[in-house]
Amino acid sequence: MVMRKILLPLLLMVCSLAGLAQKAQKKFDRAYQMMDDEKYDSALYLFTSIYNRGIGAPALIAKSYYNIGVIYLELKDSANAKRIFTNIIQSDFDDRDRGGIGEGLMAEPYALYKNRSCNILAIMAVEEKDYAKALKYIEMADKEYPYVHFCGNEYAANDIYMATMYAKCYAGLGDIDRALKTLMPHCINNGLASNSYLVEQLCILLKQKYSREELKQQVNAAISGIYVKETKHPYYTDSAYCAKIFNTEFKLGNYSYYYDYKRAANFNGIELYREQLKESEFVKKLLQ
Repeated sequence: MVMRKILLPLLLMVCSLAGLAQKAQKKFDRAYQMMDDEKYDSALYLFTSIYNRGIGAPALIAKSYYNIGVIYLELKDSANAKRIFTNIIQSDFDDRDRGGIGEGLMAEPYALYKNRSCNILAIMAVEEKDYAKALKYIEMADKEYPYVHFCGNEYAANDIYMATMYAKCYAGLGDIDRALKTLMPHCINNGLASNSYLVEQLCILLKQKYSREELKQQVNAAISGIYVKETKHPYYTDSAYCAKIFNTEFKLGNYSYYYDYKRAANFNGIELYREQLKESEFVKKLLQ
């Protein structure tokens, strides 16, 4: 879901009422509609006109340039798409411009031009099997131009997406162990965002490296060895049920995400979490 959203065009959410800026806004709206209707050549012409003339709010100009890059992607013009998104990273565009991808209540709050451009360039590099370049861009998206949102669910989705991208890069560079350590902490659904794609990738890597018997032994040891980990903070201490597979720790989700209260009543304490791990999508796919 996150990867698909990254590739969407940006919609300007604020309309100016002043003269030329108003005309530029109308042109932007027309170009956006053409893009939505897959009239890419016409949309490209209008967005390019807005950017080249430099008339309108800075956010309108920046969104027009970003959308030019998205159109080049749709047209399979990778060379021009790379040029646009590389230029955005080097620009003075403000990632905190209001109005990101999507519309309505589910719209992203910020444009995140540079974060999205880094992610797009990373995806393109992975498709070209240039994993070193992909890693460079995914690190930029993670550290230099980080994802920003107001919703914990969206942060959780982004964390899962970033883990899959890091792991693809590590695996592509031959470091399977690092890829596994990157994916494993997210192997259990925490109820905030889907991790199905990550689980699929993790299971593929584990099955490539280990035999079915080795995997079964690790799962059984993880289930029987669940423990409580306490983390001390300045003013409080929190605790979480955890397990390890191939010496990599992961947290188990709150059991209420997985069981109704009647079923939960059949278990006590740590048994709830043992049952959760047994029934998890991760364990089921791993032992198929």
